[in-house]
Amino acid sequence: MIDLHPGGLVWRRTFAGSTDQIPRVRHFARCLLADSPCQDDAESIVAELAANALQHTASGHP
Repeated sequence: MIDLHPGGLVWRRTFAGSTDQIPRVRHFARCLLADSPCQDDAESIVAELAANALQHTASGHP
């Protein structure tokens, strides 16, 4: 498991504002947290955040 602390690793990725990106968001989180016991929870959380962004912001608009 990776020991994260302030100033530690930072990962960033931008996804297009469309529903077909939600599985990619889940996959990204799953890969980053492969060794974490919280992997399933984090994957669900980022998928929910992505869906909310599409529904409630301009991200989901053409």
